[in-house]
Amino acid sequence: MKRILTLFFLLIFVMAACQQEKKQHEKAEHKLVFVAATPDSLRTPESVFYCPSGNFLFVSNINGKPLDKDGNGFISKIDLNGNIIDLRWVQGLNAPKGMGVADHKLYVTDIDRLVIIDIDSARIIQTIPVQGAKFLNDIAIDKNGNVYISDSQNNLLYRFNGDTVEVFAKDLKGANGLYFLNDSVLYVGCADRLAAVNINSGKVSTVMKVNTVMIDGLKKVCPKENEFITTDWQGKIFLLNPDENEMTLLMEFPDSTKNAADVEFIMDKHLLYIPTFFNNTVEIYKLTASDEDKDKD
Repeated sequence: MKRILTLFFLLIFVMAACQQEKKQHEKAEHKLVFVAATPDSLRTPESVFYCPSGNFLFVSNINGKPLDKDGNGFISKIDLNGNIIDLRWVQGLNAPKGMGVADHKLYVTDIDRLVIIDIDSARIIQTIPVQGAKFLNDIAIDKNGNVYISDSQNNLLYRFNGDTVEVFAKDLKGANGLYFLNDSVLYVGCADRLAAVNINSGKVSTVMKVNTVMIDGLKKVCPKENEFITTDWQGKIFLLNPDENEMTLLMEFPDSTKNAADVEFIMDKHLLYIPTFFNNTVEIYKLTASDEDKDKD
């Protein structure tokens, strides 16, 4: 009996080791393959946002310093291959960063205000001051049209309900990248953790601790798996797996002038768009799961 039990536990140990080795092998196969880059006529691009209805991307250009209210900021439109459709599609912003779309409107953070742009007419139709805001950053919009905004300096999450802006969640250190996991849970990338905010109750919980400068861009890799691509602005791109509590470095820019700001990822095309900030370009990469998949594409 004792021998049978020994063999049983040995079998379990071997199976667990094989499974762990398989998972590590699968993760090692993820890689980013360079595809293209925009011309360097962008100006301090901070964020990229995919507009599926038009099959193009918006790019927010700070065109100066991140906190300067100089009126130099603008929004560009580029195609999926990185060609510039309209460099200065909308001008007159200060230091635009995160973006979101709802009801044919583009919502943009602009230091301490929320700017709403009518997409069809390419006009700024409303500017909403956010009382006490210091560094508004990313945007996420729920199914009811409520706009959630991170404030990286105040460690806050705001909510705009169409009429007023209110503080919705606190104690989110360096709050930046936002992503709706589902209809009721909003992930918030912070300087020390990936947090989850329940939008029904406002309760904040920790999904996992991270060891990075800040979670900037935050995009899900595929609908079924709980994996995310994230950046830390210093030129590093990670694969984040909360289920496994792991953060794997996918790529790092060797050039110190290239940053990795608020990225966009188009799931069905496996394309990642990285605004390089001071390098004045958006670089495009394809996320491949294996060499075999890369050869098929």
